Amino acid sequence: KYDPESTAGIINIVLKKQQDDGYNGNISTNVGTGDKYNTSVNLNLRKDKFNFSLSYNYRLFNMRGNGATNKKTFFNDSLYNTNSTSNSHMKMNGHFGSFGMDYNMDKKNLFSIAANYNYRDRSRDEEQFYNNFNGQNITTQMYTNKSNEDETGKGLDLNLSHKLKFDRKKEELNTVFQYSRSNEDESSNLNQADYNTGISFLNQKDNTTYTLDNFSGQSDYYRPLGEDNKSKFEAGVKGVYRSINSNYNSNYFDFASQSWIYNSLTSNDFTYKDQVYSVYSNYGNTYKNFGYQIGMRLEQTFTKSQQLTTREDFENNYFSFFPSVYLTQAITKTDEIQLSYTRRINRPNLRVINPFIDYSDPQNLRKGNPYLKPEYINSFELGYMKYFTAMTVSGSLFYRRV
Repeated sequence: KYDPESTAGIINIVLKKQQDDGYNGNISTNVGTGDKYNTSVNLNLRKDKFNFSLSYNYRLFNMRGNGATNKKTFFNDSLYNTNSTSNSHMKMNGHFGSFGMDYNMDKKNLFSIAANYNYRDRSRDEEQFYNNFNGQNITTQMYTNKSNEDETGKGLDLNLSHKLKFDRKKEELNTVFQYSRSNEDESSNLNQADYNTGISFLNQKDNTTYTLDNFSGQSDYYRPLGEDNKSKFEAGVKGVYRSINSNYNSNYFDFASQSWIYNSLTSNDFTYKDQVYSVYSNYGNTYKNFGYQIGMRLEQTFTKSQQLTTREDFENNYFSFFPSVYLTQAITKTDEIQLSYTRRINRPNLRVINPFIDYSDPQNLRKGNPYLKPEYINSFELGYMKYFTAMTVSGSLFYRRV
């Protein structure tokens, strides 16, 4: 029923149904060590057939870090060993607002609309020290690498849903349409200078713009079976269309002419589009103290990417299937054993499929593969549940094969 992306689990939260008219709200503030702050305001109003909700959240987050790297080259090269240390400071600011409305037209029809908007900015300053050695372990170069990054982004999510209830208890059809858009603009500056003299030998300015558009629509049907409603049948369909554009613009400082030069070797423009269409069906039942659920999800994925800088087009289409089995055995009224098998997927992201070579760090070159296949994860889990009057204790063992 749920998207099989990644290996994370599923948390099913059942909220208490509240039909009384009125309003409520809460305000919370959190303060953490290391200069971290968070505050939120939530309001809710219910009147007759309508329910309105409004929320705002602000977050300020600071983080400091340090690291060390030792690198050795085992083939014939002018650079054999490199030791580096780094210190960094990162600051994040975030604003998040949401609005929602529910309309209970009648006992069988519920319409909902929701909108979320967020604005974020992030800055990062880092200073690195590099010490290079030749094959005789003699220092050949010592230099500093100072960089700072500034990033701003905003996102919008729109959601329209309809719940249709039938005469049979718990039988329902849920339909959801969603659109989301995210923009990011990142600029960075890099300066490398000789450690002893302080004279710069590399100045670089980079700018990256990133845009994501996502459309999705899905419909899920649920029907209890049998006179006692202990068995169930579920089925659904979903379609997703996603478009991503990443434009990287790089400039370097020419010390001879004392001017900034556009770097055509490192700049690139990459677009990626994919479509995922899926259908699924689940069946669950119980027999005495034994319960089971079996299901199957089928997905067809179409991907198309373009490296506009080198004028290359790529297509990578694949079909996936995702079976699932859940078994439960009640030992006593308060003890239960659970056994499950699920298949998941981890699709390659934009960073690892872009075939353009990233020269932004001369010590670490990156190049993606547009024909990368996704990872499939087969997950087995054995769990034990113990129910007490005021709490539940659980333990589990799992095995995953990727």
